[in-house]
Amino acid sequence: MPAWAEAAAALPPLSTKSFQDWKTLTRQMLADQIPNLHARPEFKTITAGIRRHLRKKFGPKGDSEGRVLHALLDKIISAMRATLRPDT
Repeated sequence: MPAWAEAAAALPPLSTKSFQDWKTLTRQMLADQIPNLHARPEFKTITAGIRRHLRKKFGPKGDSEGRVLHALLDKIISAMRATLRPDT
């Protein structure tokens, strides 16, 4: 069993209070399970936008694979956060 799976079992349910722990674990899980996530066809449109943004910000070679991957992971984590309801 991957280390992230054991860690997930130990976490409380996903909520605004537990989000930081889930954020870290989600990034680890995606990197472990889908190493070239940014190269998958289903993310082609999103990564194209990310590449344009990175080239604009950092120059013609600013869209390195690592930067693209991390920016995509940031977008996924942001979408995950947006689905959470405030804790009551």
